[in-house]
Amino acid sequence: MEETNSWRKRDMIRRNICFFRNDTHSEGKAIKNRTVLFFFAGLSGLLLFGYFIWYGEGHFFVQEKKTLFIFSGEYFISFACKPGGMLEYAGAFLTQGYQSVLYGSFLLAALFLLFFASSFSAAKLLTGEKNVPPVPVLVSSFLLLLILVREDQLLFQSLGYLLTVLCFRVAITLRGKGLSGIIPICFPLLFYLSGSFSFLFVIMIAVYSVFFLKGRQRFLHPVLLFVSVASTFFIFREIIFLQPTESLLGYPLTFSKFPEILLTGYMMIFPVILKAGMKRKEEQKSSDGLTVATLVLLFASAVLYLRMQNDPERRKELILEKLYINQKWDEVIRIHEKHHSENAAGQYFFNLALVEKDELCNRMFTCRQDYHGKLLSLPRTKENLNKAFHFYFAIGMINEAYHLAYESLVIHGYQAESLRMLVKTDLINGNYAIAERHINILKKTLLYRKWAFRYEKMLYNPSAVLSDADLGRKVTLRPQFDFFVSPDDRDNLDMMLIANPDNTKAFECRMAWFLLDKEYRNVVYYVKRMSEMRYQRIPRHIEEALMIFENQKYELPYLGGFIVSGDTRNRYKSYLSDRVKTGAVEEGKAMRVSGPQWKDTFWYYFDNK
Repeated sequence: MEETNSWRKRDMIRRNICFFRNDTHSEGKAIKNRTVLFFFAGLSGLLLFGYFIWYGEGHFFVQEKKTLFIFSGEYFISFACKPGGMLEYAGAFLTQGYQSVLYGSFLLAALFLLFFASSFSAAKLLTGEKNVPPVPVLVSSFLLLLILVREDQLLFQSLGYLLTVLCFRVAITLRGKGLSGIIPICFPLLFYLSGSFSFLFVIMIAVYSVFFLKGRQRFLHPVLLFVSVASTFFIFREIIFLQPTESLLGYPLTFSKFPEILLTGYMMIFPVILKAGMKRKEEQKSSDGLTVATLVLLFASAVLYLRMQNDPERRKELILEKLYINQKWDEVIRIHEKHHSENAAGQYFFNLALVEKDELCNRMFTCRQDYHGKLLSLPRTKENLNKAFHFYFAIGMINEAYHLAYESLVIHGYQAESLRMLVKTDLINGNYAIAERHINILKKTLLYRKWAFRYEKMLYNPSAVLSDADLGRKVTLRPQFDFFVSPDDRDNLDMMLIANPDNTKAFECRMAWFLLDKEYRNVVYYVKRMSEMRYQRIPRHIEEALMIFENQKYELPYLGGFIVSGDTRNRYKSYLSDRVKTGAVEEGKAMRVSGPQWKDTFWYYFDNK
């Protein structure tokens, strides 16, 4: 009997030791998996931060340009009067700092890591600390990364996904403490704050209840929550906000873009994926290598995706637009001449910078001109409104610049550049009361207060407007009588030269358009007008057109006292000599002249484009 009892004691001790060893091994494995997961998440956050530091300037410029946060009660009410508006309000507030690339990079990387931490915390509550499957958690964060790096996805959309995960995590905690009844009660607040993102939360809770709860609770909790959803929706639509069904269901979460669809669908089934991952971990004891390999593959995919998202031409275009808006025209010219842009908008802002510097007919062929005269102005379409008005402002068509800026304001809402254009055009036209209203709006912003205070000093002070380097010049360029604006800007330039014969910017744009259309004969007959505009010499590219005119055996007309410089004549002789050497002399044959020294001339453009 004593031997039997002794044997039982030894067996019990042995079992306890084995259980302790297995438990220690399981805990060590969980810590190892968690360390690997945190390593890849941190590395991904660092990767995202570096991506935006190096390539994010254009991204932040676009995002900041689309929103204008105004510190006023009226602006706040415009968001507070609809469900989901507060989420967009928060996004607009945070977007103010996007003029700093460092701030924007840090903010988006932090948002990525917060989303990961919230997803991991929710997964840990669902599966237990030792059974968290690393791959599903990191996949959800990488799907958010798809949204963060897209310039057409505004910040409030990413904030909506973060808020949904945080609320899901809180709901699980309340359920564990026996306080799940609070969730239906608090749903109206969540619906007001996040709008349609709250429906994503409801679906996640329903899926969680079905797959993780037992007994009647797995269906009771979703039913109670759905009752709260239905009653809240009815009260919000019919009594409080009086919003149409489409607005309540589709704002601010939409399904118009693939990254949104992908992440939303994944979050809906996130609890199911965790459940499947937990079972797989229990069945496969030695899956550490496969897990690490999968995480490496996910990280490599993220690197590849970021590489694909980097569009050098698009980035160059946005940088040129930002510099032009900030009136850094020399920088626009320098960057574009150093790194020729193939992008239409990039070439457009290069040409406009030359117009502002009175260098269009001297330097426009130093860079690519792939779109002929189409890039002196842009079509007045909805997409181009906030770019197109810069052309009309540059040549002195102030009323048309005002018209397009106002249309942009109506279509796109308050945007800084549209408001600034309205202020400048109203000051030029003497509409001081209207300019004051727009200045007061900009004074209530964080980024444009200084600019607004500067232009406020010009209100009701015509002499201050005339003394301003930018506005004063535009006053002298205005047409002396009104005319109907034509869809063809070549006709508008002709009318500008009739309405104000001294408008040198409109003159050079018209000459440039002739050159780009290869109508060099028209250029020649306009040269004599340059003496009346107080030109000291013929611009370089116009001289080059004169040499082609001479070479075609035409007799030069009266040039108003101007002559072609000897340097241009000598260069043209050298150009013709090179053209003979390359054999490009047959009429109708493409003139592929060798030598990079000719690519900045009208001659090369005329023969090769």
